[in-house]
Amino acid sequence: MKLRTLFVCLLAALFLAACTGEPAPVTEPSTAATTVPATTAAPTEPEIVITEGVTELSYRSASKRPGVCVLDHRTVAFLTEEYDKGNYDQVYTRIQVLDLYTDTVIAEDRLAGNFVPLQNQAAVGHLILKSDDGSVVLLDKTLAQAAAFTPANYAGIVTEDLTGYYYVWGDALYCQDIATGESAPAGLNFGLPLESVRGYDPAKDLLLVAGLVGPYTTEICLGTVELDTMTVNMLQGNVTAGNLSYSGFVMENFVEGDPDGDLLYASWNDRLLEQENFLLRDNEHNIWHIPGTDYAWAIAFGDGLESKPTESILYHFGQTIDSCSMLELTGKADINFTYALPDGNIMALDVTRKGFTPFLVVPEYLEFAVASETQESEKLLMDEAVMEEYRNEQQLQQLDAKFDEVRAYADRLEEQFGITILLSKQCTTPVTLVSMEITTTDQAEMPDEVEKIEAALKELEQAMYLYPEGFFLQFRNGAQQRGLLVMLVEDFVDERNVIGVCFEMGEWYPIAVDITSGSAYSTYAHEIWHATENKIKTVNPSSVGDKLWDKLNPEGYVYSFDTTANYIYDTSMTFFRGKPGESIYFVDAYGKTMPQEDRARIMEFVMTDNTNGPKIAKEPYINAKLKAMAEAIRSVFDTEGWEEVRWERFLNMEG
Repeated sequence: MKLRTLFVCLLAALFLAACTGEPAPVTEPSTAATTVPATTAAPTEPEIVITEGVTELSYRSASKRPGVCVLDHRTVAFLTEEYDKGNYDQVYTRIQVLDLYTDTVIAEDRLAGNFVPLQNQAAVGHLILKSDDGSVVLLDKTLAQAAAFTPANYAGIVTEDLTGYYYVWGDALYCQDIATGESAPAGLNFGLPLESVRGYDPAKDLLLVAGLVGPYTTEICLGTVELDTMTVNMLQGNVTAGNLSYSGFVMENFVEGDPDGDLLYASWNDRLLEQENFLLRDNEHNIWHIPGTDYAWAIAFGDGLESKPTESILYHFGQTIDSCSMLELTGKADINFTYALPDGNIMALDVTRKGFTPFLVVPEYLEFAVASETQESEKLLMDEAVMEEYRNEQQLQQLDAKFDEVRAYADRLEEQFGITILLSKQCTTPVTLVSMEITTTDQAEMPDEVEKIEAALKELEQAMYLYPEGFFLQFRNGAQQRGLLVMLVEDFVDERNVIGVCFEMGEWYPIAVDITSGSAYSTYAHEIWHATENKIKTVNPSSVGDKLWDKLNPEGYVYSFDTTANYIYDTSMTFFRGKPGESIYFVDAYGKTMPQEDRARIMEFVMTDNTNGPKIAKEPYINAKLKAMAEAIRSVFDTEGWEEVRWERFLNMEG
């Protein structure tokens, strides 16, 4: 963020919900062919009837939490990491296929390399594993290879017949042919920008997909897609998370500041069943839905989540919510991992520091008691309000005719530099995600709004030329969408006279700049560094981490993190108004408030001030900081083709 009085800014970061699990690298759709080996026939299984509600298996492993692949209603595969004694350079993956009915290992292998289950396992009867070279292999229950391919990204779904791999690319649904490796659009008109594939129901051939409810938001909606017709048969907004269940779907809605939430679920009728404030978030329970089932598992704590578990509970969703104590049946209060079996049964793992123990849970033979009544919601499965909200947001992006020339100018800059620029009322929605109130130029009713925007765009263009060619394209995601988002606004309601702010918003790197504060040229450089640092932290956070930065400051120095105007009096060790003869570590008093602002002030002056910038950069301690920042950029950004880089002109990068 930048302040008007000292031409400085403060980083305002918003960490919004997301996601979960391993980041999903994305590449352009592949057209490379793939060889598909023949599948080995599965062995004949003895017919065994299970009549116990809970069975603790004798199988034991001393390994930490395993990777798990459910193969069918009675077999699962455990993946554990191994090393040869005394040799930790080569990792191996031990795979054991366990028959839950006979409690025996029916297949076992040890593969060289690191193999983990691909996210969103779905193809019944096969292990779908991502290898450390990025390829995906499909093994049957005998551990013979059924197929192999290189996925377009790692957040997709393999269909049950092993022919297709569905994933989201550039807001659209694609399908990759596993046999040929070729990808093509799936032909789905979802009506909203897609965010990811979240689940798959092989029995109904349904995909669960997440979409974004607006072009500049991180809020999601959930929908289900029938793959044979590519039609949407469920759409729900105002959700935080959700999974397909055995008979429909389950959704959760967390409200910020509210310790509880709403649970909604449906059995593929035209309305929802709803249970308000059902143990979704509180200080006494940790509860999760088991995807692919109509069940949830909960661990109860007597005196808050930091205390020891006191109970394990299995909940069933139906016309009522029913519960069954797992502690009484297993003797365990903290069974912490659960997996759905295709016939409606559940495998649970008790994972401790000593290893893991599997349990087979057959709900048919359990005794449940009513835990909570439910009510039918007025919501239809197809929530038309979601589409209406998106249409309203698109309408908001349409500017009046008086903006035609400046909007065309902004469009040219977007195309040239690979960024996104929002003007006037186009900023209305995204600025609401900042932790301070921001006034857009249309809200300020500026008589010279168009002229001010044009001047700010000229300064933005001037600032963009300071960076290497292609620099801003690297803020974009793998599908070459989103990235650096520049918003031209009128004012920030903040006692510190803020004139610029950078924050986080999903896959966007947004900056907002007050175009009425005078020259915005240096403000752009300041905020672009904040965005650059956010980008670096997503890939290599240690390169700008506290441990490194502490070494570059005076021993024992602690930033003030002063959010009032009192910081202006702390000028010791600064280039501006520092005491004669003392070592210079900071540009000015604002750079002493926090490490992010320390770095941003250095970059701002080095990039834009031809008078003071060279002097600041030549201060030995500041030069060391600037060098660390330059190395952090090079650790994350592709520097091929970069020649003279402006922020490196005062550095000896080889030293």
